[in-house]
Amino acid sequence: MSRHKKRFPAFLLHRRLGLLLVAFIIILAITGIMLNHTDGLQLSQHRVNNAIVLSLYEINPKNPIISYHSRQHIISQLDSQIYFDRQKLLNDSQQLRGVINTQNMIIA
Repeated sequence: MSRHKKRFPAFLLHRRLGLLLVAFIIILAITGIMLNHTDGLQLSQHRVNNAIVLSLYEINPKNPIISYHSRQHIISQLDSQIYFDRQKLLNDSQQLRGVINTQNMIIA
């Protein structure tokens, strides 16, 4: 007679869940270390272009970016935010229609 231990389904399920949990904890630890060292890894210099990730965090703009060039400057509107070059100026629900240059000012 051979003595074979029976493997119970609960034992196998417990083992598989444990392995999945260990893998999840390792991934969680690695990403946590990466987030703690964002300056050294220069993570702020990389752009995320994955459509799924951007939609999960609701980063995608509702409307396309509207931009107008004015001599050396760019005036842009992204959704309701208006930018002068890269500096945020104000929130405005009206759509940006154009830019006019005068001697001392730029009118948008």
